[in-house]
Amino acid sequence: MDPVAELDPNLPRQIIATMVHQLRARIVRLTTKALAPSHFVVYLHPDDHNQLAGISRAIADDAAREMDAEIARATRWSTPGWRRVAYRIARPWGPPPLPVEGASPRRQIEFVPDPDGELPRGCFRVVVHLPTARPDFAGTATVSVTGGVATAVAEGVSRSSEPQTTFARIDLHDEGGARVFEICSDKTIIGRGGQGVWVDLKVVGPTEISQEHVRLRRDPATGEFFIKDLSRNGTTVDGARIPGGVAYDGDMKREIDGNEVRLPARAEIVLAESVRLTFAREHR
Repeated sequence: MDPVAELDPNLPRQIIATMVHQLRARIVRLTTKALAPSHFVVYLHPDDHNQLAGISRAIADDAAREMDAEIARATRWSTPGWRRVAYRIARPWGPPPLPVEGASPRRQIEFVPDPDGELPRGCFRVVVHLPTARPDFAGTATVSVTGGVATAVAEGVSRSSEPQTTFARIDLHDEGGARVFEICSDKTIIGRGGQGVWVDLKVVGPTEISQEHVRLRRDPATGEFFIKDLSRNGTTVDGARIPGGVAYDGDMKREIDGNEVRLPARAEIVLAESVRLTFAREHR
């Protein structure tokens, strides 16, 4: 029997970071409050699942603490005082800050071996579910799927235990509902995502939206943002179509050098004439 490969020691931390990232990205705004997802299923390669079995409860507990801290941070902006004033000054056209609470009174985090045998060692998939009326969450409907290689997650998700700086925010309303996404890194990929295709902001929408539809890039020296279209069906910014950033040869896609467009401080981005995103840069 072949020996089982050694577990990636960074895998638990990256799973936690991805769950916190998904909680932040999947918050649904109502009129008086916002709801954060409360049911997460983590799919792992069977060997990774076996090796993490003894500490899965500790991982879940640590993830729950980080999620509680993230909800508390988001809620602070809605409380009367200087934070709310600063929020409204920074985002005069954006929606008002709302208190955030869990979509269900009980959070559930599950670790499951990949039933399809598609995930290699060191890879995982986080599935976020909507709560149901039943307390055991049976029959929950899937609303988003995020897959990633551990190292890709480490690069694409800020460490929640470290101070985070929000450079910009995106408001969107797609088939998954309305939510706000905070941009905390210099590169942000937006699209439908898919198996083996990592995106920072997953859009739930028609297939006309590409798995990787656009990329936002922040220039650290100036704080300016630039957008590049990576899709087949196009992207508009404030009503004007931006140039394509990729060339296709059949199903093969090749990125074209250049063709980035500078984003104004506030802009309306429409993906494939179907999903509208409102981009707003933070004032500093």
